[in-house]
Amino acid sequence: MNLKSSFWYATKILNSPFGKNTTGRRSLVGAIFCIALSLVPLVVVQTVADGMIEGITSRMVGLSSYHAAAYLVTPFSNNSTEAQIAELENTRKTLEKQSFVQGAFVEVSGTALAAGKNGRSGAQIRAINNRLFTENSAFLKYINVVEGTTNLLNSSSAVIGKKIAQDLGVHVGDSIRLIGTMTLANGKVIPKVKIFKISGIVSSGYEELDALWVFVPLASGMAFLSGSSSQFKIGLEIDGAFTNNFALEISEIKSKLSSNWSLFTWSELNSSQYENFASTRILLLFIMFLILLISSVNISAAIVMVVMERRSEIAILKSMGASPSGITASFILCGTFCGLGGVVIGIPLGLLCSINVNEILDFIQKIVNVCAKFMYLLVGKTDYIPVELLNPAYYLDSIPIHISFTELFVIAIGTICLSMIVSFLPSVHAGQEKPLSIFRKL
Repeated sequence: MNLKSSFWYATKILNSPFGKNTTGRRSLVGAIFCIALSLVPLVVVQTVADGMIEGITSRMVGLSSYHAAAYLVTPFSNNSTEAQIAELENTRKTLEKQSFVQGAFVEVSGTALAAGKNGRSGAQIRAINNRLFTENSAFLKYINVVEGTTNLLNSSSAVIGKKIAQDLGVHVGDSIRLIGTMTLANGKVIPKVKIFKISGIVSSGYEELDALWVFVPLASGMAFLSGSSSQFKIGLEIDGAFTNNFALEISEIKSKLSSNWSLFTWSELNSSQYENFASTRILLLFIMFLILLISSVNISAAIVMVVMERRSEIAILKSMGASPSGITASFILCGTFCGLGGVVIGIPLGLLCSINVNEILDFIQKIVNVCAKFMYLLVGKTDYIPVELLNPAYYLDSIPIHISFTELFVIAIGTICLSMIVSFLPSVHAGQEKPLSIFRKL
């Protein structure tokens, strides 16, 4: 019995196993749909996890750490704000002359207490030039203006994050007080207060990143922040930041910096977050693989049922000269085709769910809230707080989808191979059936 004969017999098993409503046929169809249904969450997790991680990390790199950042490690020799800004600008221009540097942006950051009309909150002060919003590609791509404008119109203007604006209860045109500290010549520390008027409210789409942002003009921010507790840095946008040439470009940048500066790359500044995201993704995919593995056992059970139904056929074929290996190959091919059928159904269905995952989650969230609110009303409660399936404090406002056809191909091949493996034992048993013992029982 050659491979062609084994292939023919496998297709016969799948097409007409003693009628359309036999237990074996129903088992094979059920196994195909079990594989398909287990592939749906696997594909959704793979595409959504990749998209979520890419969306979060690209915002972290582009809006916070930059591709690389030069940090001032020694104090300025001159205490004048104007002289310090001039020195920062000179270093920025030197770095920006490199052909692979797409942009260099001066930033001074620190922390303070922000007070508004309805509350107080910690704030991350980012003293910048207006050009950060107009020339930085990441800011142009990810920053969404909720109210007002990103222009820092004067020395007392401020652009703040959406979350801190909600916490303070302020809108465009309102004023906030920033409360910091100032050290006197005698070493005494006293509070320092400055009032800023809000010109814009922005969101990056990732609340955990922008929850405390308060952007102020560079000169005003440097005058307000304490030099000992603030960070002076020059953020760099670099062409090829995610290629093999990045290390050479970083070396060239370091050669242009004086000993007063230290340079850090995006991978060094975000290493802990990347490791956390990677381990979470691997864990999710492993759980989905276990679901697929359990579902594939249905193929093994289905092959057992088919072998039991076709024992007389197997006996006849073997009495006519069919080899045990040929019979075994037929049933292994049958299980492989089941896995292939599951892939053909499951992967497109998983992609369809992935593409519409935001709409699906919104629909489920509405149903959950309607049912929960109804239950609250039944027990006489009116203080119902709507449920959010994805808390915006930890996830992106909108889930981006990243489809990797290479990974989908690996999933498809892995599923087919797994189907072949779980079909092996019952198929070997079918090949070892003895015709005489079968005929005696007929």
